[in-house]
Amino acid sequence: MKSENNKEKEETEQEMHFKQIIEKDDLELLQQEFENDKNIILHDSFFEVEKMNIPILHYCVMKKAMKCFKFLILSGADPCQTLQNKNSAEYEWDCISIAVCFGEWEMMKILEERGINKLNNPNVWEAAALTHRNKLLKLLISNKDQIPNFEECLNKGLFGAIKENNLKGLILLISKG
Repeated sequence: MKSENNKEKEETEQEMHFKQIIEKDDLELLQQEFENDKNIILHDSFFEVEKMNIPILHYCVMKKAMKCFKFLILSGADPCQTLQNKNSAEYEWDCISIAVCFGEWEMMKILEERGINKLNNPNVWEAAALTHRNKLLKLLISNKDQIPNFEECLNKGLFGAIKENNLKGLILLISKG
């Protein structure tokens, strides 16, 4: 039991260390500390949900750590990993959904350049509606003919708009969708 506690303490210290690196966007230190695991999982709160499993790449987006984000993307971190909440499927979002949520357009552009599609991603629609990014909703809707799963995306957007009382987004989704 003693060794388990030490291991947990060591993991917690390592996790705190990585969080500090990301929060400072300290690329040099990240490169020094970074080993082979490109998909390190951190634990933190996201919206009102406490202690989710958050991939380090997503944490970079949340903390606006562009240098670390670019390094991790180029090192092969998986932008398709999702947040994991042990208690529900809510907010199991990939990296581009988090970028939408935090208004990180440059990071979103980098992800799109790497082949991550925002148009047919239902979680992007939900994130846009939840965070009142109605200009993005308008852009998504304007491309509905290119979206094979448009109804699924529209429904996620409607859910997000209703959940966060985004009346402008709701009206936009109902009238254009």
